[in-house]
Amino acid sequence: MVPTAFLVIQLGLAFVFVWTGVLIFKDTPGWADIIRNSWVARFLPMSPESAMRGTAVFDIVIGIWLLTGAFLWLSSLIAGLHLITVLLVTGIMAPSYRDVGLLAAAAGLTLYAFPY
Repeated sequence: MVPTAFLVIQLGLAFVFVWTGVLIFKDTPGWADIIRNSWVARFLPMSPESAMRGTAVFDIVIGIWLLTGAFLWLSSLIAGLHLITVLLVTGIMAPSYRDVGLLAAAAGLTLYAFPY
């Protein structure tokens, strides 16, 4: 049985990822500006809007995996790696503290759920 604290972390991360995907779909051009203004824009083989739509789908899938507990250690590991990518693409700025906190939650969940 999963301790309540880890269930709260799991459901909280799931919500963040699903809701982020929904928000990206609601304002794809606004979110694409993050990429457009980043160093990574020159390396993309697609438009920033297309990249963000793909990111939205990715976020929702990871959120659903987290929500259902399917492959929990793997889904939380992928969530953490994605958050590292977000930090690398956007750089460290004022709102980054949230991503660092979410990264810590994903790392803790990965360590807890890893099948030793």
